[in-house]
Amino acid sequence: VKMVDFMLEKVHMLVCTPESGAIARNIVMGKGKGMDNEPIDDFKGLVCFRYALTEDDMYLTFDQWDELATGGEEVSSDDTNTGVGREIISAACRLRSMAALRSKIGKNNEEVKALELWLRQALSKNEFWEGREFFVKEIRPASKALKLFRDGNFDFSSSWSTVTLQRTISSRLRFLRYLTQNVACTKEIEMVVLELLLRVEGKGVKRGPKLSIEKFDK
Repeated sequence: VKMVDFMLEKVHMLVCTPESGAIARNIVMGKGKGMDNEPIDDFKGLVCFRYALTEDDMYLTFDQWDELATGGEEVSSDDTNTGVGREIISAACRLRSMAALRSKIGKNNEEVKALELWLRQALSKNEFWEGREFFVKEIRPASKALKLFRDGNFDFSSSWSTVTLQRTISSRLRFLRYLTQNVACTKEIEMVVLELLLRVEGKGVKRGPKLSIEKFDK
């Protein structure tokens, strides 16, 4: 009873009803209060929880995302869930949303809106997709391909037609990698490179046949 009386007399609460989720996010995260939060964290919540029908899918996707966000591991080009790091996931999602929306996107609130719009468009085009399928088909392949590119690991496939062609493509990719890492205004080249790398696996913005190595070279 004393505790209740103390709370009634001494504890005061300020209640605010923001006009939008973006304003609420700014209030909570502003001035260093709360945990550091970035657009990719909000997007993770959307993919893992808001756009999932069952609790099992929610936590499975959440665990797979965390595994992918674990850095410092070797990355292979297959579909196993090897770690790439949180920053790579964030960059990959940003680049893929720009490619899908065909538009530059700002940061913070604008980026959150763009990422969700990318997610909604993908789900509307694929009737049976939920957040889990979006993660497996879109986020994970893009993150792994971007990690391979940034690490300079261009031995993507043993099925390439000739060693000479493989060396030619690898040389060009190394040059583009050097540009994106050293010249700030060329950073968006990664968006194009990532799209081409995914098309080789048949996972580009417009799903279809795999891009041949000869066309990739051109």
